[in-house]
Amino acid sequence: MDAIGSELARLARSWGTELMAGAATAGIPFATAAALHAKLPMVYVTREAKSYGNRSAIQGDYRSGVKTLLIDDASGNGSTKQPYCEQLLAAGLKLRQVVVLVGFGQQIIPWYHEHGIEFIELVQFYEFMDYLKAVGKLSAELHGYVRNMYQLEEFKMTWDEQKWASFLQVVERAGIPYQL
Repeated sequence: MDAIGSELARLARSWGTELMAGAATAGIPFATAAALHAKLPMVYVTREAKSYGNRSAIQGDYRSGVKTLLIDDASGNGSTKQPYCEQLLAAGLKLRQVVVLVGFGQQIIPWYHEHGIEFIELVQFYEFMDYLKAVGKLSAELHGYVRNMYQLEEFKMTWDEQKWASFLQVVERAGIPYQL
């Protein structure tokens, strides 16, 4: 987490970022680490305004007009991050970059370009899986399963019970904890 926070802080400083925003909930720890490294304030944003408390989608102190960086864990084509961006923009924050740690190689939706927002994926999922295999942290067998699984559209619905049982046996042999 320290290395991730440090790298995100370095990027944020290079862009003149004044406020870190974590997408609820997975982006919050990464935005927190980046904010601590960069010594910047941090908020978190939800897709919709809360129905209680301050009734806002943005939690934390901020001023309208500050350069804001939205951080989250992963994304496909960016569509799931758009509601967070819309909340930040509606609050008057200047959002020019969205950073996700892991991308899946999908084409990013045009909305970001239309709004002048750069969408940055720090690492591609498949490249990361290849790296883990190369350094001996992921067996060739598990690597093959993961690569094949994510190449299927909506893999959870297309894999039958026998394929899942076989995959989970490989995961168990690799010593990777999982929960269904």
